[in-house]
Amino acid sequence: MTDFVPDTGCDVAPRCLECPLPACKYDDPAAYRQATQRNLDRLVRQARHDTGLGAARLGRQFGVSERTVYRILQR
Repeated sequence: MTDFVPDTGCDVAPRCLECPLPACKYDDPAAYRQATQRNLDRLVRQARHDTGLGAARLGRQFGVSERTVYRILQR
């Protein structure tokens, strides 16, 4: 008899079968980090374009350093 393990998902999706990722973040952590970084880059650039906020304010908004914002905007 096998024990039933509930599908509790992770921070990406509430259940594994509803996950939008092509591979599980635990199976391919490098791909997950890369996808997360691309998403953050896109959000920061869009916020900069839409609001014109400076790097310090964007950093506080996204929970990253001002230097990280400058790196994102330079990419």
